[in-house]
Amino acid sequence: MYLFNNDKVCPVCGKQFWAPSEEWAYKRRKTKTGSFYYFCSWKHLREYEQKTERPRKVSTSATGQGDEIMRMVREGYKNVEICRELGVASGTVSYYKGKLKETEWLKEIKEDQG
Repeated sequence: MYLFNNDKVCPVCGKQFWAPSEEWAYKRRKTKTGSFYYFCSWKHLREYEQKTERPRKVSTSATGQGDEIMRMVREGYKNVEICRELGVASGTVSYYKGKLKETEWLKEIKEDQG
């Protein structure tokens, strides 16, 4: 038998529930106070996280340079040259090479069908 009150209130639905111990799995730390939010279900925990998470930033280093990478690939530059000149990772160049090949492949299919 527990000697302390373990009644918790879910911040998503407002449901009052009993958590068997302080090691309840569905909880997240409050940032300012250091105490915890307790959730009645995994679904409500995920809803809370999705509402409060900051959106992930897309890396701007390669996104703005995609057209430039594709141009250099078309002109026959090697991966190493593109990486050095633009300061991007080799995986980024390979990704855009794959996109370019896929685009050309789709064009060929459309031409064959048309």
